[in-house]
Amino acid sequence: MVAGSTAAIGPSVAPPVRDGESAGSGKKVAALVTGGAGLIAIATGAYFGRKASRIGDEVTRTCKDGCDWSLVADRDAEGRSAERTQWILYGVGAAGLVTGGVLYFLGARDHAKRVAIVPRTGGGAVTWTATW
Repeated sequence: MVAGSTAAIGPSVAPPVRDGESAGSGKKVAALVTGGAGLIAIATGAYFGRKASRIGDEVTRTCKDGCDWSLVADRDAEGRSAERTQWILYGVGAAGLVTGGVLYFLGARDHAKRVAIVPRTGGGAVTWTATW
Protein backbone atom coordinates (compact mmCIF):
# COMPACT_ATOMS: atom_id res chain seq x y z
CA MET A 1 0.00 0.00 0.00
CA VAL A 2 1.42 3.40 -0.96
CA ALA A 3 1.65 6.14 1.69
CA GLY A 4 -1.32 8.47 1.51
CA SER A 5 -3.44 5.93 -0.37
CA THR A 6 -7.10 5.65 0.57
CA ALA A 7 -7.44 2.01 -0.46
CA ALA A 8 -8.81 -0.20 2.29
CA ILE A 9 -7.47 -3.54 3.34
CA GLY A 10 -10.17 -6.10 2.62
CA PRO A 11 -11.71 -8.26 5.33
CA SER A 12 -10.61 -11.83 5.81
CA VAL A 13 -13.13 -14.03 4.09
CA ALA A 14 -14.13 -17.44 5.40
CA PRO A 15 -13.92 -20.30 2.92
CA PRO A 16 -17.15 -20.87 0.96
CA VAL A 17 -19.64 -23.24 2.54
CA ARG A 18 -22.14 -25.30 0.55
CA ASP A 19 -25.87 -24.99 1.28
CA GLY A 20 -26.88 -27.07 4.29
CA GLU A 21 -23.29 -27.53 5.44
CA SER A 22 -21.50 -25.66 8.18
CA ALA A 23 -17.79 -24.91 8.26
CA GLY A 24 -15.77 -27.85 9.51
CA SER A 25 -18.59 -30.37 9.16
CA GLY A 26 -16.57 -32.55 6.77
CA LYS A 27 -13.80 -32.85 9.35
CA LYS A 28 -16.33 -33.62 12.06
CA VAL A 29 -17.90 -36.40 9.99
CA ALA A 30 -14.45 -37.81 9.24
CA ALA A 31 -13.66 -37.60 12.97
CA LEU A 32 -16.77 -39.54 13.92
CA VAL A 33 -16.11 -42.22 11.29
CA THR A 34 -12.44 -42.54 12.28
CA GLY A 35 -13.24 -42.57 16.00
CA GLY A 36 -16.00 -45.15 15.45
CA ALA A 37 -13.61 -47.37 13.50
CA GLY A 38 -11.12 -47.00 16.36
CA LEU A 39 -13.73 -48.15 18.87
CA ILE A 40 -14.61 -51.13 16.69
CA ALA A 41 -10.92 -52.06 16.43
CA ILE A 42 -10.56 -51.87 20.22
CA ALA A 43 -13.67 -54.03 20.73
CA THR A 44 -12.34 -56.57 18.23
CA GLY A 45 -8.99 -56.51 20.05
CA ALA A 46 -10.83 -57.31 23.30
CA TYR A 47 -12.48 -60.28 21.56
CA PHE A 48 -9.09 -61.61 20.45
CA GLY A 49 -7.69 -60.98 23.94
CA ARG A 50 -10.46 -63.07 25.47
CA LYS A 51 -9.84 -65.79 22.87
CA ALA A 52 -6.11 -65.81 23.66
CA SER A 53 -6.83 -66.05 27.38
CA ARG A 54 -9.30 -68.90 26.86
CA ILE A 55 -6.82 -70.86 24.70
CA GLY A 56 -3.99 -70.20 27.19
CA ASP A 57 -6.13 -71.52 30.04
CA GLU A 58 -7.01 -74.59 27.97
CA VAL A 59 -3.34 -75.36 27.20
CA THR A 60 -2.40 -74.81 30.85
CA ARG A 61 -5.12 -77.20 32.07
CA THR A 62 -4.14 -79.80 29.47
CA CYS A 63 -0.46 -79.70 30.43
CA LYS A 64 -0.90 -79.19 34.17
CA ASP A 65 0.40 -82.65 35.00
CA GLY A 66 2.57 -83.01 31.90
CA CYS A 67 1.61 -83.56 28.34
CA ASP A 68 2.88 -84.42 24.88
CA TRP A 69 3.70 -80.93 23.59
CA SER A 70 3.23 -81.96 19.98
CA LEU A 71 -0.48 -82.47 20.73
CA VAL A 72 -1.01 -78.91 22.04
CA ALA A 73 1.65 -76.96 20.09
CA ASP A 74 -0.80 -75.92 17.36
CA ARG A 75 -3.37 -74.75 19.91
CA ASP A 76 -0.67 -72.80 21.77
CA ALA A 77 0.42 -71.13 18.50
CA GLU A 78 -3.22 -70.20 17.82
CA GLY A 79 -3.44 -68.56 21.26
CA ARG A 80 -0.21 -66.61 20.71
CA SER A 81 -1.48 -65.44 17.33
CA ALA A 82 -4.73 -64.25 18.93
CA GLU A 83 -2.74 -62.34 21.56
CA ARG A 84 -0.59 -60.66 18.89
CA THR A 85 -3.73 -59.72 16.94
CA GLN A 86 -5.22 -58.27 20.14
CA TRP A 87 -2.30 -55.88 20.66
CA ILE A 88 -2.21 -54.84 17.01
CA LEU A 89 -5.92 -54.02 17.09
CA TYR A 90 -5.51 -52.08 20.33
CA GLY A 91 -2.80 -49.99 18.68
CA VAL A 92 -4.86 -49.38 15.54
CA GLY A 93 -7.90 -48.52 17.64
CA ALA A 94 -5.97 -46.07 19.81
CA ALA A 95 -4.55 -44.40 16.70
CA GLY A 96 -8.07 -44.13 15.29
CA LEU A 97 -9.36 -42.50 18.47
CA VAL A 98 -6.50 -40.00 18.57
CA THR A 99 -6.91 -39.17 14.86
CA GLY A 100 -10.66 -38.78 15.34
CA GLY A 101 -10.09 -36.43 18.27
CA VAL A 102 -7.68 -34.28 16.29
CA LEU A 103 -10.04 -34.13 13.29
CA TYR A 104 -12.96 -33.20 15.54
CA PHE A 105 -10.91 -30.43 17.15
CA LEU A 106 -9.91 -29.07 13.74
CA GLY A 107 -13.51 -29.22 12.53
CA ALA A 108 -14.77 -27.42 15.64
CA ARG A 109 -12.08 -24.77 15.20
CA ASP A 110 -13.25 -24.19 11.61
CA HIS A 111 -16.76 -23.79 12.98
CA ALA A 112 -15.72 -20.94 15.29
CA LYS A 113 -16.72 -17.36 14.75
CA ARG A 114 -14.35 -15.21 12.76
CA VAL A 115 -13.87 -11.55 13.54
CA ALA A 116 -11.79 -9.13 11.48
CA ILE A 117 -10.96 -5.51 12.21
CA VAL A 118 -10.59 -3.75 8.88
CA PRO A 119 -8.87 -0.36 8.65
CA ARG A 120 -10.78 2.14 6.52
CA THR A 121 -10.19 5.77 5.60
CA GLY A 122 -11.06 7.83 8.64
CA GLY A 123 -11.44 4.86 10.97
CA GLY A 124 -12.13 1.19 10.76
CA ALA A 125 -14.80 -1.45 10.50
CA VAL A 126 -15.43 -4.70 12.28
CA THR A 127 -16.70 -7.63 10.24
CA TRP A 128 -17.70 -11.00 11.57
CA THR A 129 -18.91 -14.32 10.26
CA ALA A 130 -20.33 -17.21 12.17
CA THR A 131 -22.26 -20.40 11.58
CA TRP A 132 -24.71 -22.10 13.86
